[in-house]
Amino acid sequence: MKDEQAQDYWFCYTRKLNDIEAKSFLCGDVEKIKASHAYVKCAVEMHGDAIFRAWRKRSPAKRAVLLQEVEPKIAKRKGLNMDLSIAGLNCESDWSPYRKNLLVPYLDVETLAKIPATFVGLT
Repeated sequence: MKDEQAQDYWFCYTRKLNDIEAKSFLCGDVEKIKASHAYVKCAVEMHGDAIFRAWRKRSPAKRAVLLQEVEPKIAKRKGLNMDLSIAGLNCESDWSPYRKNLLVPYLDVETLAKIPATFVGLT
């Protein structure tokens, strides 16, 4: 694994954190995630049915337009990770515009627009 990390390809790191730094980053991020999840969960409990009905009433084309308005960098179709790999892009710098897509590769406009339950089921 060490040899793979030395290459500027899949396993590259920008720096090494000590245990205290890592714990600090993780604790802060976990708290933010928990707060965000609680907010979304509450909103869905209060307005979920109305959101789902409104989402289902839209055509897939209108859903796609709305998704791209809200999150312009979302992948338009499945397979972005493979496309980036085939294109030979460097993971450290060339992939940075696609960070969100790499973190959640199963979300794309095509899937979210065509299947209403996928969008609503994210919560």
